[in-house]
Amino acid sequence: MTKLEDCIIRIVTNLRFKQLATHVETFSITNKIDFADYISTAKRVETKKKRMQKIMPMILQGIGLNDKYKK
Repeated sequence: MTKLEDCIIRIVTNLRFKQLATHVETFSITNKIDFADYISTAKRVETKKKRMQKIMPMILQGIGLNDKYKK
């Protein structure tokens, strides 16, 4: 497991969403990087929490952050 994947899994696990961790594993490395960047670029803890709340349903549905731009 790469350091990035380990970081994402740790974030999800720390928030006690183990179901998300199994879904994250199914994403490509590009999608994992997108999610990690989206969360890590937030400066405030509150913003990070809001972003996690936003992407959790997307992860469970198998939707990447930038999938809406794909044709």
